[in-house]
Amino acid sequence: MEEYVTKEIAKLLYELGFDGFCLTYYEEHIETPKYSTSGKIYRSKLEEKEEEHNKNSEWKVKYYLAPTQQMVKSWLRTVHQIFIREDYKIYNPSSYYCSFHHQKECYVEAKNMTDGRVISYQCGQLDKIEDVVNEVILEVLQKIKEKEI
Repeated sequence: MEEYVTKEIAKLLYELGFDGFCLTYYEEHIETPKYSTSGKIYRSKLEEKEEEHNKNSEWKVKYYLAPTQQMVKSWLRTVHQIFIREDYKIYNPSSYYCSFHHQKECYVEAKNMTDGRVISYQCGQLDKIEDVVNEVILEVLQKIKEKEI
């Protein structure tokens, strides 16, 4: 199953000009992404929807595209030459342990392909890799916004 980025990431992507065909979007006051009833949407279509709603309602809304992590990683590679990869390493700390005692570690890394700088995270045993990928994406986007990358 595809993992969607958080609303915080969606807001940063909006500020940085992300545009892509998405099936989901965030509404300002709702934490869960909504599915588009009209199929794939892109930024200008979402802005039209927002404008239409805001001119006919006292309750103003702001919408943000909610892409999948894979879409954001592709955008970062294409637009900013930043490659994000994740990797699982499963090992058995002792040959006497049964398989369910194996520990699992994951590594998530973002590498700027133009200058070689790397942002690297090592996940704990109980971390969900998708959550760590969101952390890395968030940090990369913040650095892009602050012009550190």
